Amino acid sequence: MNALNRSTAEHRAGVRRSGRRGVIRLAALMALLTLGASASPALGSTASPGQLYAFGRNYYGQLGNETNLNGEPNFTPALVNLPGEIGPVTQAAGGAGFSLVATSSGQLYSFGRNYYGQLGNESNVGSLLAANPTPTLVTLPGATGPVIQLAAGLGHSLVVTATGQLFAFGYNWFGQLGNTTNNRTEEPNPTPTLVTLPGASGPVTQVAAGGFHSLALTSTGQLYAFGDNNAGQLGTATKSPTGANPTPTLVTLPGATGPITQISAGEFFSLVVTATGQLYAFGDNRLGQLGNTTNNRTEEPNPTPTRVTLPGASGPVSQVAAGDDHSLALTSTGQLYAFGENRFGELGNTTNNETEEPNPAPTRVTLPGASGLPTHIAAGYDYSLALTSTGHLYAFGSDYGGELGLPPGTPRDAPHPTPMRVLLPGGANIAALATGPRSDHTFVVSQLGLANSSLPAGETGVPYSTLVQGIGGVTPYTWAASGLPPGLAINQTNGTISGTPTTTGSYTPTITLTDNYDSQASIQLTTTITASNEPSPPNETPPPSETPPPPPPTETPPRSFPNEMPSSSGQQQNPLLSALEEIPLRPSVHNARQSATRWRERNQIPRISHAKVPTGTTFTFSLNEQATVHLSFTQVLPQGGDSCLARTHENIKRKSCNTAPTGTLSFAGHSGKNKVVFTGRLSQTNELKPGRYELTITATNPTGQSSTPVSLSFTISK
Repeated sequence: MNALNRSTAEHRAGVRRSGRRGVIRLAALMALLTLGASASPALGSTASPGQLYAFGRNYYGQLGNETNLNGEPNFTPALVNLPGEIGPVTQAAGGAGFSLVATSSGQLYSFGRNYYGQLGNESNVGSLLAANPTPTLVTLPGATGPVIQLAAGLGHSLVVTATGQLFAFGYNWFGQLGNTTNNRTEEPNPTPTLVTLPGASGPVTQVAAGGFHSLALTSTGQLYAFGDNNAGQLGTATKSPTGANPTPTLVTLPGATGPITQISAGEFFSLVVTATGQLYAFGDNRLGQLGNTTNNRTEEPNPTPTRVTLPGASGPVSQVAAGDDHSLALTSTGQLYAFGENRFGELGNTTNNETEEPNPAPTRVTLPGASGLPTHIAAGYDYSLALTSTGHLYAFGSDYGGELGLPPGTPRDAPHPTPMRVLLPGGANIAALATGPRSDHTFVVSQLGLANSSLPAGETGVPYSTLVQGIGGVTPYTWAASGLPPGLAINQTNGTISGTPTTTGSYTPTITLTDNYDSQASIQLTTTITASNEPSPPNETPPPSETPPPPPPTETPPRSFPNEMPSSSGQQQNPLLSALEEIPLRPSVHNARQSATRWRERNQIPRISHAKVPTGTTFTFSLNEQATVHLSFTQVLPQGGDSCLARTHENIKRKSCNTAPTGTLSFAGHSGKNKVVFTGRLSQTNELKPGRYELTITATNPTGQSSTPVSLSFTISK
């Protein structure tokens, strides 16, 4: 019996943690099942494109390389290379020894274990220990849009496209693929298949995968659940006589005051957050992972979604992450809470470490030395991750496979209850992270940044050259600098600062790096220019107290070479560098966000069902320089019905969207962060009607240079 079969058999027999924990830990040495995951939704919120790094176990090539396929830990974050990648990574999900990755262009890659076809292809299907370490593109038959959301379960995969289609593939014993194909069998299902949600009033926008169950959230806040329900993790007491629940079923939250906005799935339990910040939990609660004492230390199911209270919370819950048997909750004010199992310190404290005792009371977690508040969270098999507003990653819990990214030599089997900062190669900050409830491997996306901490000193009259290095982001880079010492310039293509300094002093130039997707990073570096002790070169202008001798009348003027020209100081300079300094920089719009993607107009009387929909939204974005900003609004109009598809070659004969330009707002933007409060009115007589809209943001500087357009989408509710 293979590892996944054994886990399934034990699950069906009701033997969860007491016996299975020891079995899996011993099995790790035999290259059996040690990894499992569903995607942390945190990664879906990536704002800065960057490079994908992975660390932890790599038995099956789930890190996207062949390092330590023998099971040894991989402590150091390693860059994941995606052959043929177009655009930066925007989504990642770690499964039971396998991984899914999506790029900004909508490409889907998979790699790692493929016993049940969870990679969406037939490579090594049915092979227990075969590795597939090379990321491979996955094709979704009939897909009408790019991939935007991912989730990976113990042996199944969920994928959502931009048009709201949900595809599933892999293991389907319990109907976790949303269909009856190969239910109650060990047969693989490698072909991605479309999932239908009966009665859904909107497209799918978010998914989560537990051990053997699946959750799907629609744009209207409907939650559907399907798959295993032995612990009540589907939010209902109804169970199929066969144990399989392949039909997606609506979940109701008793007393909920707003639509559901976020979901997360643990191995045998589920977490749900509403628009008003209410947190609900249901399913297995043996170790208190539901945030209450009901049925602690028992195998009894808890099918009714129940409110979780966070003692002392100063804001609503904004984000949740479900681990194997523990839960994390983050509030809008940056308070982090944890509850459930704490055997390895995954709750960020020492209570009940190295025991199987429950910890049902949500407890605050502090990040020692953190320079910013937590903004994103993720939960793994026995560990937890928290990302701060300054791009610093903290990890705590088990580091058995190197999944905490801590330095080699860190004790592997001991608890690590104190959150410790994880460093990427080159010191890059982190933009996003992902792991899952049975995962022993972690993904992080690096922010664009600069590796230099200072510039070397120089001397007047002495040629100077140094390289400023960029990290993260997506190449090719574009460089710019202000405040450099006179005589120096930066090469816009490769970041080399060169020239001949002409003036002594201390300088603090600002270096700005822009990547291929208009993300920017800036840093101030210091340098000092001192007077040269070398004799003045022959062509240097003599001191004022000296009278230069007249040149001989017959002297031949010095020959000018094609790549040199005299400067006003008499020094020879490269005209290419001078020309680059004079090229006007194109403005760029980056880090564009909106406070709400669904809202109502200020003077509109809301329906009861939309009472908690916010009034208006706030657009925020940053400019690299002062420029005139243009906000262009276009309404998306369906050709009949309530939904439509973006027009592509594949769906040219199907119902598609018409668009209607509705107006433009223009105003003067300033360098740095800009904020626009928008309630739907373009002018005194022009107000946007309820519906779906696309917003295009562009900026034009005084020289007429325009930025690359940046797009957002939103819906105005009736």
